[in-house]
Amino acid sequence: MQKNFLSLVGIFGATLLLGAGCNYTANTDTSSGGDSIVTQEENNMMENVEGEVVIDVYGQNFSFSPSEIKVKKGDKVTINFKSASGFHDFVIDEFVVATKQVQTGGESSVTFIADKAGTFEFYCSVGKHREMGMVGTLVVEENDVMMGETSLSGSADAMKNDTDLSGEINADLKLDLSDDMKEPAGAYEDYSESKLALADSGKVVLFFKASWCPTCNSLDKNVVANLSDIPAGVHILKVDYDNSTELKKKYGITYQHTFVQVDAQGNQITKWAGSPTLKELVSNIK
Repeated sequence: MQKNFLSLVGIFGATLLLGAGCNYTANTDTSSGGDSIVTQEENNMMENVEGEVVIDVYGQNFSFSPSEIKVKKGDKVTINFKSASGFHDFVIDEFVVATKQVQTGGESSVTFIADKAGTFEFYCSVGKHREMGMVGTLVVEENDVMMGETSLSGSADAMKNDTDLSGEINADLKLDLSDDMKEPAGAYEDYSESKLALADSGKVVLFFKASWCPTCNSLDKNVVANLSDIPAGVHILKVDYDNSTELKKKYGITYQHTFVQVDAQGNQITKWAGSPTLKELVSNIK
């Protein structure tokens, strides 16, 4: 009987070991660890999306580092501005970009879409820092189309596609030509005396704008958002209210957010104040 009992115990123990072995194998086969690692790697790759640019910019008395920034048109740009010394900020008028004004060691970030190509000035709007040379350059380059992705050469089918596309290309050329023949929209830019000559063939309006003026900044954002609505031949020139003593004296300007329409010699045609929108501003032009 004792022998039989020991045999039963041995069989029972072997069964338990086999069961444990099966359970272990099942856990290994159904583990999601490998899938999790792949998914995490994919997520990390997606975070590095092309077209998103993050730039650290440092300000000090009275310069920026770097002083030139290059991005592609359409890029989502994040500026992390840090003051290395002094009280500064980072401003780009054309993209309505402005960080907070920060003391030494302070930081402020701003994000915008570089939706137009060209060269633009960034500057510090504190006091006369801009006038003292605290400026830099943002270069937005055209985003070249990758031709390799649409290559049609190398086969009979490709040649057929080239033929089929010729009609579309001709249509596109016609559209481009018609667009070129359209009268271009007006302009919104910084004042310089040489630009008064634009009044010979159009209309010139001086906008006395203060960087600290809320209503000025509100109008500025509205104009920038509706640049294509500026009538052809109309040139709105931004005048720095705080640093244009002679012009203020010439036109009797005593309050920011004032507009003066002038001729090519700089003579006043009309003057008004307080237009809250581009549409309202344009309605006052003679």
